[in-house]
Amino acid sequence: MPETLELEVNTLLQQEQPQKVIPLMETYAKAGRMISDTLYYLWGNAYRKLGDFPKAMEMYSNAVRLNPSGPAKHALSAAGKVMAFHDENMFNQ
Repeated sequence: MPETLELEVNTLLQQEQPQKVIPLMETYAKAGRMISDTLYYLWGNAYRKLGDFPKAMEMYSNAVRLNPSGPAKHALSAAGKVMAFHDENMFNQ
């Protein structure tokens, strides 16, 4: 099942439909299913594409805990840099 879900989530992200990934993953998680580092990474990508960097970082952190050398490590670092740069008083909102 996780491989099928990974494929579905990847497809939604490639089709620029990250808003459909969030409820899909929330339902999967609430069902108590095991979430792989890849799924957490993809879930984080959905939040990032929607501009929710704090939630993206949360998902990337979960992925890094499961696989410290996976792609989420770099995504977490990049999201952190975006958050550090963000200033409510500037035009980069």
